[in-house]
Amino acid sequence: MRRPRPLSVCSHKLFNGCMEAFIKDSGQAIPLVVESCIRYINLYGLQQQGIFRVPGSQVEVNDIKNSFERGEDPLVDDQNERDINSVAGVLKLYFRGLENPLFPKERFQDLISTISKYFPGGMINFLTSLYRSCNPGSLLQGRSALKEAI
Repeated sequence: MRRPRPLSVCSHKLFNGCMEAFIKDSGQAIPLVVESCIRYINLYGLQQQGIFRVPGSQVEVNDIKNSFERGEDPLVDDQNERDINSVAGVLKLYFRGLENPLFPKERFQDLISTISKYFPGGMINFLTSLYRSCNPGSLLQGRSALKEAI
């Protein structure tokens, strides 16, 4: 059984806030909601189709979200008690609500052009190679490096 992580004590909003400010204030390299949801999906959801398409229970999504907002990890127990679609829904809600998206809108066309140039097979080939070469945390950590480089 995993040990619970310490509660987050920070003044920035986790959902509908600024990821950089939250990371700086909380001291978490990867927000707990991202780390925990990805871990849970890796453990229990990789064999299920449509986890990011099928909506979860809004009541359960709100319950999980509120726990993360309080600095708790509602997914810390290594038990498959949560609906996988609700967990995926929380992760989508988190990324959708960021003040600054992972890929800034003003640079999205540059991203697509670069992908097309170096991956002629298109977005699917790019994402497949990216997924195979990275762990989920490194993608988030890479956002800061991309922001600095651009």
